[in-house]
Amino acid sequence: MKGVSAVIATILMLVITIALAGLAYSYMSGILTQQMSVVLKIDGGATQCSGNTIAVYVKNDGTNNASVTVYSAATAGGLVSATLCEAAKEVASGALVGFTCTKTGTAGYYQLRASSTGASSPGSVYCSS
Repeated sequence: MKGVSAVIATILMLVITIALAGLAYSYMSGILTQQMSVVLKIDGGATQCSGNTIAVYVKNDGTNNASVTVYSAATAGGLVSATLCEAAKEVASGALVGFTCTKTGTAGYYQLRASSTGASSPGSVYCSS
């Protein structure tokens, strides 16, 4: 009986091994780099303070829509007061949505937090007056 030569058998085994390794790599990299369902980011470049209001822009970099609330906090006399900026807004996947906060104190840094179920993002803005 004739069979496959040793050289051809070795080459076939190498090709099959490399193909299986490539398949395993593509499967694992797809799972490990899959984006989370909700990823919130406060856009620091767009967030600004004007008069008695703070404009906060939140982006959802995740794959699902999210109901987002934004809180602001200011320190006055050693006490921190946190306030809800607006009612929750729906932020679609990939969308940038603006929120308006009312200043509770005077000049200084205001800490901001955008939050949704399973995700949150901190930020800050300096108000000069």
